[in-house]
Amino acid sequence: MKVFWLSPHGDGWSMAAKIRDAGNKVVYYCPDPNNKNGLGLLPRAAEANWETLAGKSDLVICDCVFPSYKTRRSWCPSDAVQRLTQLKKRGVPYIGPTPTTELLTNDARYRQKILSGFALGSLVPNAGGRKVWLSVSPAGIPYLVLRHRECWADGNGADLGNLGDVVVPIDCKSQLVQRFTKLVEFLHNVQHTSYANFFLSIHEGDIAVDRCDMGFLYPAIFTQLPDLLSLISGVSNSPAPEVRLAVSLLNCQRDSNTPADHLLDHDGFFGGEIHKSPEGGEIVCHGEFIGAVAGTGNWPIVQNKVNDHLQSLLREGWGFRPNIGDTAVHTIQYLSKWGWI
Repeated sequence: MKVFWLSPHGDGWSMAAKIRDAGNKVVYYCPDPNNKNGLGLLPRAAEANWETLAGKSDLVICDCVFPSYKTRRSWCPSDAVQRLTQLKKRGVPYIGPTPTTELLTNDARYRQKILSGFALGSLVPNAGGRKVWLSVSPAGIPYLVLRHRECWADGNGADLGNLGDVVVPIDCKSQLVQRFTKLVEFLHNVQHTSYANFFLSIHEGDIAVDRCDMGFLYPAIFTQLPDLLSLISGVSNSPAPEVRLAVSLLNCQRDSNTPADHLLDHDGFFGGEIHKSPEGGEIVCHGEFIGAVAGTGNWPIVQNKVNDHLQSLLREGWGFRPNIGDTAVHTIQYLSKWGWI
């Protein structure tokens, strides 16, 4: 299959490479000319011809939402999502956001209007409320995603970005998922074909959506590669019930071009800010987020496995947060106790 992968922020090149390694022909495109992620590691389209190449593909994947344009009173969908919509209308299979779901992500007023119609508008947080993402895959499979961004557990320390994600498959018949049935139907009606992600404030008696992201959640999506491959191949595959974990590998010496040749040969590793040097052909990391290691299994076995894998990859100046997921079990227990899952 010929797959065209468009990554607005350059996060998805490693996923595109894994799909290529599974036997597909893949062309990758990042619209940012200064983004070096994956440079030299897979075929890359240019601004001048990306739309032509996408139109000749068997499948187009856009992994994230583009920034929308600010108008005098509101927001307008990006040119890129409009062009992708035209490709879809011409019959090119497409996984990605639509103009409507781009605005649902970027336009707070529009999002509030839509969510209020489904009784999912914002609440004033109550004591004991829990923050969690609900992620619904293109195949309709629901997951809880518990994100970790701070230096330490319990929300302490500086926000460093997505240090790691715990991904938990949940029952389609759970009260939480049923609460979103009509909203998911709305997304289907506007032809949204990507992941639908909702950041929730959950309380014992109510629930609200704080924001939406109608693209792939990184690094959580690395744990969902088998689901995406099943979708591409057209073979239905129910997800394993085990917990999934993705933990980021960090470069604390951000300005250094540290050699990283050893990383890409490891199963379970997904590259981030890595490229092949055009001078000597050496693979180097050029930013803070080198990549991530993903694993699946029972807890805490999967946590130990991922941590051991990351430990084996470390070089001087590299690191990772080893306690990703320690507090996730408490959130799961609360949601179960309150009857949401």
